[in-house]
Amino acid sequence: KLGVEKAVLLGHSMGVQVILEFYRKYPERVTALLPVCGTSAHAFRTFYGMRWPERFVPPLLRAGERHADAVARILKPFLRTWLPDPLARVGGAVNWYLCPREIMEDYFRHMASLDLRSAARALLAMEEHAAEDVLETIRIPTLVIAGEDDRFTPLSVVEKMWRSIPGAEFLVIPKGTHTALVENPLLMNIRIELFLREHFPEHGYPVLKALGTHVQAMPVSKGRDKAPAAKKKAARKSRAGGLPKRRRG
Repeated sequence: KLGVEKAVLLGHSMGVQVILEFYRKYPERVTALLPVCGTSAHAFRTFYGMRWPERFVPPLLRAGERHADAVARILKPFLRTWLPDPLARVGGAVNWYLCPREIMEDYFRHMASLDLRSAARALLAMEEHAAEDVLETIRIPTLVIAGEDDRFTPLSVVEKMWRSIPGAEFLVIPKGTHTALVENPLLMNIRIELFLREHFPEHGYPVLKALGTHVQAMPVSKGRDKAPAAKKKAARKSRAGGLPKRRRG
């Protein structure tokens, strides 16, 4: 046991449904929600923005569950080869240029280590599960994150979820796919940090103030530091004094 009474919950893909279901059952234990690249219900109904996966994927998963051992003998060796990564890129599952190859290779090796019967059951449960009714009941800070080019959970699906959550904030990662969190981790991490600092200042973090394209941590104090302004003024005088005078005539 970790002894954590309340926590900020972040869920990616299937994890979005997990954190929404946790909020349904234990709302008093959740301080904020961060759903990332996922839907609130019936994931295969919007898979690749099409309706046919809803009809064909669940029967295939049930067949895979029944014949898991036979499927594993074919699928697991394949997942350990170099082929799954380029196939995922060609199919638009991940961004060809932005998604790190080593991360995808680790992911497919992990997939090869899973018990396929349990994996099939989890995917079937994801399709059958629905938490759409939970969205309008959420009364805690929520930041919804989507990938602009996510084929698994299209942007329109995530945007609809965001609009259903009162007061929720929204981040769209440009050119991001279902793996947007590793394709543009800097943007995602900065936005999450801003979200947490804005909503939970009581934890003692200094306030973040945006300065142009940079983000700088500003000390929490009532007085203002005049040193930076004085340094800038001195620098301007130094530059002005060092310029050669233009001759007339």
